Amino acid sequence: DYIVNGARHCNTNVTFNSICTIFAANREGILGCIGYLSLYCISEDIGRNFLWTINTDSHKKDDKKVALRHSRVHLIPPLSVLLWVMHYASSYYIPASRRCTNLTFILWSLAQNITILSSLYLAALSTSRSAIKTSLPIFNAVNKNGLVIFVFANIMTGLVNLSIDTVNAGPEVAFCVVALYLAIIGVVALALQYK
Repeated sequence: DYIVNGARHCNTNVTFNSICTIFAANREGILGCIGYLSLYCISEDIGRNFLWTINTDSHKKDDKKVALRHSRVHLIPPLSVLLWVMHYASSYYIPASRRCTNLTFILWSLAQNITILSSLYLAALSTSRSAIKTSLPIFNAVNKNGLVIFVFANIMTGLVNLSIDTVNAGPEVAFCVVALYLAIIGVVALALQYK
């Protein structure tokens, strides 16, 4: 119920809480954990079922399953379209709320990230067939330097929030900020990988 109706509860209860208790003071963070945990679990499931490869010996009987899993990466672009449709359908009834991490926000986050993965997949597909069999360099760079990239991304988030009025930014400005943010993080990850 909170994930679906979080925005309505957030606007009345979280923003204007009058009861000063530990829970009320931290309600936004505590309840937001539910949304971010579900976002994490969905992302892990998408990665496990569509992106990650399994290293197996050729002697195992599960070769058909491995081949099937390798071929699922082509389903990423349709998944992106599906997530955008679900996001817009959801946003018709429930406005997205980052503060409450409600269903609409989760669908928006997934749709945007899967769209980026789709773009990378299609770019790799258009350059060469062999690029699909190996993971893209950006994935390896982020995986190898996960903690450093995580800390850097958090610092960048703080800098963005201090330098730009993100609450009142329009959709175009917000998209440009997020795109630039991701590009900078990607460049830093690649620089750490190939230093």
